Amino acid sequence: ACLTCIRVCPHEAIRLVQVDSERWVAKIYDLACDGCGICAAICPAKAIKFEGYSDEQILAEVEAI
Repeated sequence: ACLTCIRVCPHEAIRLVQVDSERWVAKIYDLACDGCGICAAICPAKAIKFEGYSDEQILAEVEAI
């Protein structure tokens, strides 16, 4: 994981969590997330998806900021 999403999240809604002795993953905390889409737009692996929104809609939201 490149962890770019953690660095760019303006709400600190994404944190690194350990899933086993060798693996860590980025976890989105729904209560802190406002759905701005910055993390999904910046993810080079396209590993973050927002249900109900297309990639184009998310990108338009980010560009409007």
